[in-house]
Amino acid sequence: MKPTRAIILRHQSPVSYQYALQTAQSCDAVGLPWHYYDGYSNMTGLDAWGQTGIKVQFEFNDPPVHLRPEDLLPDHKANCASAGHAGIWTQIAKGNDEAVVVLEHDAMMLQPVDIDIPERTIGVLGYKVTDPQNYRHIEAGPPKTWIDIDGHEGAHAYVLTKDTAQYLVDEI
Repeated sequence: MKPTRAIILRHQSPVSYQYALQTAQSCDAVGLPWHYYDGYSNMTGLDAWGQTGIKVQFEFNDPPVHLRPEDLLPDHKANCASAGHAGIWTQIAKGNDEAVVVLEHDAMMLQPVDIDIPERTIGVLGYKVTDPQNYRHIEAGPPKTWIDIDGHEGAHAYVLTKDTAQYLVDEI
């Protein structure tokens, strides 16, 4: 199954919206339909997880208690981001697309993804670039093969199937 859509994770801040617009434009440039997923911010991680609709086994506030940005701890922000990804997985699992690209607001699509996505696999798309002017993506071209890697390369840009998304939600 080849990805037919991208979902762009953004959250309630002007910078996130600005980044997400650039991400959306990069999807347009490679011909990949997309939509935004409005994630979670300015709340505890527990409250963010409570908003996903996934049955979790801990207490959260409904509605969430919103915090001032200066009161947020680093783990609140990380948990809000993780909850956003889980919310996207839920959307993918319930949706019609068989494979989907997931992009955080600061990721860019530089090439189309036109290869089959295996089940029970999360395909990492690219890596963080420290010098974009020297990144030779045109020469490299689009992904052609799967390369197994050890470890976790980050969650800014990846691809997965509908069944894999459901598996991840079930594991939560």
